[in-house]
Amino acid sequence: MTVTCIVVGCGSRGGRDQVSFFCVPDVVNSKYYPHLNDLSRNRRQRWITAIRRNDITPSILRNQRVCSKHFITGKPSKLEDVDSPDWAPSQNMGHISLAISKRKSDMDRKLRVDKRRKLAEERQKNEMKIHTEVHQFAEELAEERDTGFASQTDLTMEMLTLKHQQLEFAAEKISTLERKLKNSPLGLMDDPTNDGK
Repeated sequence: MTVTCIVVGCGSRGGRDQVSFFCVPDVVNSKYYPHLNDLSRNRRQRWITAIRRNDITPSILRNQRVCSKHFITGKPSKLEDVDSPDWAPSQNMGHISLAISKRKSDMDRKLRVDKRRKLAEERQKNEMKIHTEVHQFAEELAEERDTGFASQTDLTMEMLTLKHQQLEFAAEKISTLERKLKNSPLGLMDDPTNDGK
């Protein structure tokens, strides 16, 4: 039996066209991951709403597929990736609906958000690493002073403590300025041509 696309007005057929086909997602019934049950129910409903056929039956949903032409990236996103524009089909749906119409810019926006989130996580990890290293260094200096080992420096422990406090203050100031720059209407943090000039 030839696989065809369920979307109204789409003539994609398996074996003839160079497209992939995807089943309408089933509802998950998991006792171990109950949050996925509602999520999968909502996703299935969004797919059925996007397909918007009058003659839709459980048999049609079970036997027919949605082709890759109806997704921005050419395939549906994962179940838990609710923010993705490809969570449900949205391209060339045979009807115009602002509620389900997505564009490539939506996918670009999602990629930018994911990139910012990843950079923020990396920045936080780096700040924690620096803070830990500074703290360890200060402890090592305190131990050397307590054990009586001499070191070749004119800096006193009070001066090192002051420098440490100044470094923490500067790191906090930089973080505050980066947040302000990120939230500014100029959007300088997202501009790939911006090299800090």
